[in-house]
Amino acid sequence: VLHDLCGRPLLAPILETVASLKPQKTVLVVGRNADQVQQAASGMTKAPLLGATQEKQLGTADAARTGDEALADFEGDVLIVPGDTPLVTAKTLRVLIAYHRNQKAVATILTATLDDPTGYGRIVRSNNDVDKIVEQTDATEQQRQIQEVNGGIYVFDRAALRSALTKVERANKQKEFYLTDVIAILKEKGEKVLAKAAPDPSEILGINDRAQLAHVAKLLRQRTNATLMQNGVT
Repeated sequence: VLHDLCGRPLLAPILETVASLKPQKTVLVVGRNADQVQQAASGMTKAPLLGATQEKQLGTADAARTGDEALADFEGDVLIVPGDTPLVTAKTLRVLIAYHRNQKAVATILTATLDDPTGYGRIVRSNNDVDKIVEQTDATEQQRQIQEVNGGIYVFDRAALRSALTKVERANKQKEFYLTDVIAILKEKGEKVLAKAAPDPSEILGINDRAQLAHVAKLLRQRTNATLMQNGVT
């Protein structure tokens, strides 16, 4: 998350976007190089950050548990955003949160439909309702044909999330605790789980290698240039 993206650390635009939402609390969950990341992050935003260290890399659900512990007695909705999705906008996150609250859901997923969904978790539906999320490595051939994917960004009712996290197991090929399993757990309890599509599929793009970093940097430059031109800069 400290890799250079258009002259700034990759994490910086995400922290700024989240800060613009004026959350009651912001928790930064870090794993490797925790002290270095925490110190760097504190200079990227004026908003106060609560640090939480994931001692072992046991999966996204374990990271969510780590972050949840830092929230102490907080009650309400929790927004979870990966540290490698710098293209998501504040407007999209506001719409996601509003949709979640207006629909009185316990979980709402930001999704996108991609021409090539390879590598992303697939949104599995039943009668058009979200049923579960299946990761690429665990998906059947039929499920891999699904083009609606998980953006890795969620809004959860905190109490429902905490309860579901206690039921997540490592019953997958990666032997990790998947946050995505929370969706199926909530559905099995009869809870309301929804999906909201991002207006621009590029907003959910994550970065796992140098090629993806270069691609996202190109998109970010295009977006910046478009904004400047719309504001009369030539």
